[in-house]
This record gives sequence, C-alpha cells and structure tokens, in this order.
Amino acid sequence: PEGARWAYSGCVVEDASGGHEAIYTEHASGLEHQVRRSSADAGRTWSAPVALARAGPPARNRRDPFVFERGGGWWMLLAEPCDWAG
Repeated sequence: PEGARWAYSGCVVEDASGGHEAIYTEHASGLEHQVRRSSADAGRTWSAPVALARAGPPARNRRDPFVFERGGGWWMLLAEPCDWAG
C-alpha cells in the first residue's frame, strides 16, 4: 500500500533496452485501474505510477493485467469489470 492506494496483481516485462515495466492493478476508493511503473536499474528503484487510460476508466473488479509482446507490439489481457456475488 501507498497511502490510500493498494497494489493488486499484475506482471513485469523487460523492454527492448533491458529496462523493466511493471503493469498492475491499483485499488483506491473502491475502484481499480491499471498503472505502469518503469525501472532502469533491475528493479531497485521505480518511477511514479502512470495510469493506463487506454485500459478503460476506473471500475469495480477490473484487474489482473497480463502483458505480452506479439507481432512487434505489446498486448494486455484484462479481466473485465463485474460485481461478484457470494
């Protein structure tokens, strides 16, 4: 946790320059959204979180980003929002 924000599941990928990108779900005020942080020193330090607006607006239960490279681009699978019952 960082104050009122909590980090949920996500993944880390290595970019073409050897740096690392962490993409994960951030939970705040009852909603989740995806953020990205970068590290150029093998994960010893990380940039501030940047919201991934293209993943959609904050929503309940939008989480579990899985990022992978395919066909020269980066793709993300993401669980769509829903209200869990039970």
